[in-house]
Amino acid sequence: MKANCKASRLMSFLFLIVATVIVSCAPKTRTETIAFATDNSTISDSVKTVKSFKKQKELYLMTQVGSYDEKMEWLNNYLMSEVNKDSVVTPRKKAKKRMCSIFFTTNKSGVTYHCQNLDNPQSGILIASYNAPGKYRSIAVTRMTDISYFPPAFELTELNDMQKSFLPFFAFYPADGINEHGLSVSIAGSYPHKITDTKNRKGVFITYLNRLMLDSCKTVDEALALASRYYFFDHDGLITTNHLLIADKSGNSAIIEYDKDGKMQYLVKKNDNLVVTNDDVIGVDTSQLTCVRYKAICKRLQSKPVEDYKDCMNILAMVENKTLWSVVMDNKTNSGYIATHGKFNHFYKFSVK
Repeated sequence: MKANCKASRLMSFLFLIVATVIVSCAPKTRTETIAFATDNSTISDSVKTVKSFKKQKELYLMTQVGSYDEKMEWLNNYLMSEVNKDSVVTPRKKAKKRMCSIFFTTNKSGVTYHCQNLDNPQSGILIASYNAPGKYRSIAVTRMTDISYFPPAFELTELNDMQKSFLPFFAFYPADGINEHGLSVSIAGSYPHKITDTKNRKGVFITYLNRLMLDSCKTVDEALALASRYYFFDHDGLITTNHLLIADKSGNSAIIEYDKDGKMQYLVKKNDNLVVTNDDVIGVDTSQLTCVRYKAICKRLQSKPVEDYKDCMNILAMVENKTLWSVVMDNKTNSGYIATHGKFNHFYKFSVK
């Protein structure tokens, strides 16, 4: 009897040792806080903006100083002048399908999370702080290759004058972002759509629409009202190859995309899960969608509500596919976490202040 007790205690002791070793060897999650340079100047200052540009591990950081309206309008007008109104949509079966996964969800405590995998590994990653006069403060994440002067990889110390002069134009290209009122935006690739819904609307490049919403909207309703004044396009002329998901801290979310006839349409939800990858989701039977990422995210969200941002990151990790960055934005606190290149044991925390 005593021998059995001693053996049992020995086994329990050995089990405790093994468990301790396993825990100590498991990869630990590290979190770094992003600290942006601060400047409350109301005057546009490209020199200060360039001086704020720095690197933190895999991320490039920047603080936009002062107004950027003139730069944004100039760039949008330039892209509008390049629009080919006779552009032709590539047939659906031949269209190259890009990868991105976005979802919006709410936990049991009412905290809302707007989450995105941007699947495009060949680019520098810029996360920047914006506080232009008369506009809402925001933080946005941008692919640096959206400006062709920035190759997928470059050395900070070798930045040339041409690249420096274009740094202030990154305000035009937010792929993900959140503002001080908890309005968040994301962009994902879609099949091409020819745009026909242009009457009485101003044309804007799709990421510029993101910028306009971050600058001036508090809620999804406000953002949709703003979007209704515009039509958005890509570099391919009067064609869009992307759609948007927007959300706010009240639990509202919406998808903005074009239908097969080129008309802008919206899908709005309140306190419910909303998922978008690369297929159209408005006016279709989503149960018939074949995208494995879409189905995996929907299944996971339906089975169990998320508890916190780590749960959201675990879902993004589950559908990671050559992902450039993964971001979880907390609409309640106007903050978020970002992981890069599929490294889900290292997060960067940011906050709109």
